Amino acid sequence: MGTAKTNRRKQKAQQREAKAAKKGQQRNLILAILIGVVGFVLYTNTLSHGYVLDDFSVIEKNNIIRQGFSAIPTIFKTSYRAGYEAGHNSLFRPLSLVMFAMEWGISPNNPGFHHFVNILLYGLGGGVLFLTLIRLFGNRNVMIAFIAAMLFIAHPLHTEVVANIKSRDEILLLLFGALALNRFLRYMDTGQLKQLLYSVGWYFLAILSKESAITFLALFPLALYFFRDHSLKKILQSSAVFLGPALIYLFWRTAVLGDLTGHSKVARIDNLLMFAQNDWLTQKATAVMIIGKYLLLLIFPHPLVNDASYNQIPLAGLNNPYFWLSFLVLVGLAIYGIRGLKKKDPVAFGIAFFFITFSIYSNLIITIGSSYGERFLFIPILGFTIAVAFLLARFLKFDREDHQQQSLSALLGEHKPGLAILAVVVLLFGYKTIDRNPDWESELTLYSADVVHSPNSARMRYYYGMVLMKDLGVKATVPAEKNRYFDQAISEFEQAVAIYPVYADAWEQMGLAWFRRGNQQNALNSYQKAIELSPCAFRAYSNMGIIYFNSGDLPRAKEVYSKAVQCNPSFTDAWMNLGSTNARMGDANEAIRCFERALAIRPDLPMVHANLAQTYQAIGNNQKAQYHQQMAAQYQNAR
Repeated sequence: MGTAKTNRRKQKAQQREAKAAKKGQQRNLILAILIGVVGFVLYTNTLSHGYVLDDFSVIEKNNIIRQGFSAIPTIFKTSYRAGYEAGHNSLFRPLSLVMFAMEWGISPNNPGFHHFVNILLYGLGGGVLFLTLIRLFGNRNVMIAFIAAMLFIAHPLHTEVVANIKSRDEILLLLFGALALNRFLRYMDTGQLKQLLYSVGWYFLAILSKESAITFLALFPLALYFFRDHSLKKILQSSAVFLGPALIYLFWRTAVLGDLTGHSKVARIDNLLMFAQNDWLTQKATAVMIIGKYLLLLIFPHPLVNDASYNQIPLAGLNNPYFWLSFLVLVGLAIYGIRGLKKKDPVAFGIAFFFITFSIYSNLIITIGSSYGERFLFIPILGFTIAVAFLLARFLKFDREDHQQQSLSALLGEHKPGLAILAVVVLLFGYKTIDRNPDWESELTLYSADVVHSPNSARMRYYYGMVLMKDLGVKATVPAEKNRYFDQAISEFEQAVAIYPVYADAWEQMGLAWFRRGNQQNALNSYQKAIELSPCAFRAYSNMGIIYFNSGDLPRAKEVYSKAVQCNPSFTDAWMNLGSTNARMGDANEAIRCFERALAIRPDLPMVHANLAQTYQAIGNNQKAQYHQQMAAQYQNAR
């Protein structure tokens, strides 16, 4: 009889525990949805935005992506920008490109659709992140995971990633990386082999999204060390399984890129540290100073700019006080992290997380293609918010409370001080995010806003001059207004070359602005300067050809157009203009060859088809002339 009563009590206790656990799961799901909704809502004012920055080379002007679903096999066999007219590079990130191609196939040339997917995935990533942090932190208070995830999702430094479509790779890395860690922890907690297989699969998707997922090879064992009680041997053995997908990715990348596996030269205009490439101390001191700037932005994210390259941030020597301030802060964080390692202090984990994921962007280990970028902080910010969440929990004394099965109302009711602090920070962060987003509407709005905060950046001046010329000057209908914008553009280009005198691109675009202003001689002088600085400045050659062609100097036009296509065989404009020049000179066969080369690159150009039709008509080939007339009409109507 006593045994039966005992069993019934045990069953009831188990039922109560199961019921409480179910309520806890429901509560966690509600909180995860809340975080996801916050992430989505913060960026709803980007849905009407267009393309900016690398969106053009990765999506809108990418010949592969514009093929839609049929592009998918090609994407897995080519480099990141292989479909862009200017060539390709040493990046292999196929997963985001596959999504862009699919989205293009569903709704062609619709940036709003891409933005919608971006913010949807961002919100989803925030919710998954919260659930992963709950599992990672074990029996600690759920509120810690909630604070860390909410601060992460609301941080204004994420605006560059979420508002810039191209940075889908970062969002996918967050989502798949969180899923991989979640499943890995479930495997370590339950021993279920299928959880490990899921984890490996998610990690493979993460590294196909962006190569910086390689740092997760250190994060996975670090997470186990801090938040589980396994032996070091078991941690390392279990984590070693992720070497498999990492190696597969590296072999695949090498097979696709060939010689483009990291030997590309870093330009000074892209990374200001290259100005000190022969002065190791100055280079590293400047890198340390920039890291200090990043750390300040984590706490006070203002002002936000998309570019702070040469010479917005001057090189720093050992006599620079900002270097020493940054250095001392970094040393202090390192000391805290090392001391906390033995104690398994979660704050130390947050510090380690930040520096591990940021290491490849720091320019301390290797010199990367850029010296500054808010997007570099996207994943590392999580380390910062984890550390802040645990510090707040320690300050308010709810660090070790186990609220895994507490109801939502009870959980929120017991943490009013912490929630009040969180609400204030999230409101401030949210205001900054929503206020910053409109700057990313277009290149004109972005550069108009950012040139104010980065006036000494030659590249910023260059890009601002570009949008003044193309987005305002070219589109203006009143002559006086057009000239005013062209003059402003020329002024910006002049400031760019004043900061960086050997800036070939700026000289080239200055030439184009002078051409549109009507000053042919100044245009030719600027183009010639660009060619002197960059002997294969194919656009400068092509633009010079327009001037010679319009003035009737056809031999000179043919000469420079030929140089343009020699420098860049994929430059369709030069092939088309070279064809027109040959046609004008009476060489129909050579004209046809040039037009055909242009169509081999871009078969959807109605003007080239029209030119081919005229050329075939001139030599009496009416059948081909009729065909290209039909193709010209077809592609013209499709636009």
